[in-house]
Amino acid sequence: MKYIRLILLVFILIFGCNANSKQIEKNETSNKTEITNNKENNSDDLENDVQKNNKTTEEPAHTDQKWTRAQILTETNNSFIYENNGFEIVYPKDWDAIENDGATKLRLVSQAENENDTFREDIAISIKLTSLNDTSESYAKKDVFDIEARIGLKTETEQGIEIGPYSAYRVIFKPRVVGNSTIKQMRTYIIRADVVYLLTLSTEEKQFARYLDITKPIIESFRIT
Repeated sequence: MKYIRLILLVFILIFGCNANSKQIEKNETSNKTEITNNKENNSDDLENDVQKNNKTTEEPAHTDQKWTRAQILTETNNSFIYENNGFEIVYPKDWDAIENDGATKLRLVSQAENENDTFREDIAISIKLTSLNDTSESYAKKDVFDIEARIGLKTETEQGIEIGPYSAYRVIFKPRVVGNSTIKQMRTYIIRADVVYLLTLSTEEKQFARYLDITKPIIESFRIT
């Protein structure tokens, strides 16, 4: 009887450990799959044709995704701090923050400047999986190659930069016509481990230099939490 109890105890310990290991492995796989699926289902082509041509409306322009106004915010004197989805970023109080659960987690949207303003400049922040061997530069070059292959968009400048404690890579694309606007975009790539963060600024071409200055402190405030 003593030996039977001992055998049963050993069996329970082995089976329990295996079950826990499988559950942990399942959870890790599930987390990876969620980001991977987001990447596959949200091939942004520089943010889905600039948020379906953008509009100066309250409703987010991605009509095929559910966007909601961001709630997890900390207020300061002149700005809000968005803290969710594993990162934080500081933006002006007169900008809107909207988020969803796709690969593009957040859009920071400027205010319409007047009643004739048909494009609201914005920063879109996306999260995707990448290889552990990738750097910000190597991932950016592959992304640029894919973008040119898909929509024919070429780059204007590329350079390595620093965003706070992170080594990043920045690409400015040549202007392109989207709907009734000529749009110019800049994408900043930041990698930690096997996750890449894409910060994409979209502006009207004539406003690009101005919004480059306006958004500089916003982009430089980005931190992974």
